[in-house]
Amino acid sequence: MFTSTLSKHMDKLSFTDKRIAKILMSEKEIVKLTSEKVAEKAGCGQSTVIRFSQKLGYPSFKDLVLDLGIDSSSAISNRLDYEEDLSETMMKVKNMYDLSLDDILAANEEIHINEAVELLTNANGVLCYGIKSSYSMASLMYYRLVETGMPVFKSDNCQDAISLMRSLKKNDVIFTVSLSGENKEVIPVLEIARKQGIKIISVTSTGVRENTIRKMSDVGLRCGTNEVHTKRFNLINRTAQLYLIDCIFILLWKRNEERFMQAIEDYSEVIGASYSLTVDGIFSL
Repeated sequence: MFTSTLSKHMDKLSFTDKRIAKILMSEKEIVKLTSEKVAEKAGCGQSTVIRFSQKLGYPSFKDLVLDLGIDSSSAISNRLDYEEDLSETMMKVKNMYDLSLDDILAANEEIHINEAVELLTNANGVLCYGIKSSYSMASLMYYRLVETGMPVFKSDNCQDAISLMRSLKKNDVIFTVSLSGENKEVIPVLEIARKQGIKIISVTSTGVRENTIRKMSDVGLRCGTNEVHTKRFNLINRTAQLYLIDCIFILLWKRNEERFMQAIEDYSEVIGASYSLTVDGIFSL
C-alpha cells in the first residue's frame, strides 16, 4: 500500500518529494486528486509530481492515487476506538478478514494457482522461505508439504536459505512470502535460485504497483494487506495468505494423492512404530 511503499523510499526522497508526500497524506478528497492540483499545492512542476510517483515504483500518478485511496478507506473502516464495544471491535476484525479473502479471489486467476501447483508437482524438493512475520506463513506451507512426504526445507534467514539451496536442483521450488515484495534478505536468495534453475513461487501484497520479488518469480501470487489499527499498533492480517496456501495445498494433494500416500507409507515403515497413518493419511504420533 502507499504508506508502506513511501516509508521504504523515504531516505531517497528530496525535500520537494517529501512535501508532495505530505500533501498526498493530508488530502481528504483523494478521488479528485490530479498531478496538476498536487503540483500547484506543492509549488512545483507537474512533471516533478509524476517523477515522484515513478520513484515509488508506480507506473503512473493515477496508480499512486488508487493505492492511496485503498489506504485511506482501510484506515477509516478499520480504525479501532478504545471506547468502542467489544462486538464492534470484533466486527471490524471480521470485516478485515472478509476483505482479505475477497481480495485473494479478485487478485489471483485460477491459471496462476494452477501454475504454482504444477511447479510443486514437478519439484523433487522445496524450500519455504520468509523473514520475520512472513516466516510464519512460509512455515505453514512447509508443514503442509511435510504431510506429503516431499523433501522440504524451511528458513528464516538469508545465509541459511542459501546453504539449504545446495540441496535443491533445477526445477525444484523456492516458495517465499514477502508483503512488500522488496525484502533485501529475500531478493539475493531468489537471484541465486534463478541462476540454479530453481523455480520461484512468491506471495506478495496486492496493489497496483509491481514489486521486485514478483517480477523475479515464475509464479507471483497476490495477497491483500488489510489491517486494523489503533493510534500505536497495527494488526496486519495474514488470513489471506493462510487461505491461499491451503488452497494450493489442497489442489496439490488432489492431483497427487496416490503418490503422496505411498511416500507417507514409506516414511512410516522407515521410522517405525513411532508414527502411524491416520484414516486421512496424515502422520500421527
